[in-house]
Amino acid sequence: MKIYKLSSVVDLFDDTTTGIPTYDDWLQEPESDDKSVQVQYVPPKQYIEDIGNGFWNASEMPKQFFNTYENWMGEGISERTSKQRIDEIKTWVMQGNKFPMLIIHYDENGVMKFQEGHHRAELASQLGIEKIPVLVITEK
Repeated sequence: MKIYKLSSVVDLFDDTTTGIPTYDDWLQEPESDDKSVQVQYVPPKQYIEDIGNGFWNASEMPKQFFNTYENWMGEGISERTSKQRIDEIKTWVMQGNKFPMLIIHYDENGVMKFQEGHHRAELASQLGIEKIPVLVITEK
């Protein structure tokens, strides 16, 4: 199990669970004819850019709203990840809690169907965490 340390006493991520039963089942049995399931370790900003690109693929909004970390977290989009929510998460982590890994689920055309974790990715970025565990599901 890989746990990413904030300090010598506080852990941030647990890469053995997503916290969502269906995805945890897939994590335990990743071999499937209809999907690819793998854990990847990516920089937090890359995760945010990946989900931004996924939202662009699934929406009619112009890509420039989502395609970079700065656009996702910057003016006009910042309400998606509010400072208040990030502060709540920081408090929760400082109480010794660990997060399940993040998720990106793509359909067979590469369009994002589901994501879970952009607040955690932003927190990891703010804390200088270099890589975060992400369960990536790609339907075949």
